[in-house]
Amino acid sequence: MRGVHVGGIVGHTAYAAGSGALSRLGLWTARRSGVPVHTINWPTWERTGNIVHYVGAARYGSTMSPEDGIANWLAEMAALSGNPDHSGEAGYFGRLGVMARPHHLSGTPWPAGSPDRKRVDTGRWFLGAVSRFVEHEQFRTRRRWTLTEDSHLCESGGALSVPMLLEHVLAAGDWVRPEGHPRQHLASVSDVDIRLAGLRPGGRSLALEFDAVGTVRSGRCE
Repeated sequence: MRGVHVGGIVGHTAYAAGSGALSRLGLWTARRSGVPVHTINWPTWERTGNIVHYVGAARYGSTMSPEDGIANWLAEMAALSGNPDHSGEAGYFGRLGVMARPHHLSGTPWPAGSPDRKRVDTGRWFLGAVSRFVEHEQFRTRRRWTLTEDSHLCESGGALSVPMLLEHVLAAGDWVRPEGHPRQHLASVSDVDIRLAGLRPGGRSLALEFDAVGTVRSGRCE
């Protein structure tokens, strides 16, 4: 069974909903009937199948070669043959593409062996609790640190360090991309005004809100 429903690709809402329903139906059937059902979430296979806009789909994540797909399929079948009563769901993911959205990081169960797992973990750490995301225009999130869970607060004298703050600012800005998603390079950082007292926790925790707004002027992204 094929349950490609975790990507959220623009223009494929009905396809994603149908695949998600198929996956849930399989698990429901297994619970009700006792017959094992196993679903697999595939990424886009390279130049294979009936996909309408291959290039557009590949911008959300790297594709899988047919050779790798077949090898993974056989591995799934071999694992199930050794455990015929198993029901569940497996997923295969490529590298994050330029069209990835915040929910691709927070709402997708990325397996430990995913090619971009380190990048995903880093992105999740900077992501925070997103309250607003408008493609090409705005990204707003809230990040909370505690003295018990974030050791670097203690290491920096009980305050969030300025380099760490700037890393979060840049990470928020990375989500505000110009249309077409061209490759971007940081040109400069200017007019930085930091109130150092605001980087100290009030009690046992510190919460900051990051609001990134992007515009394009004279061909430059600001």
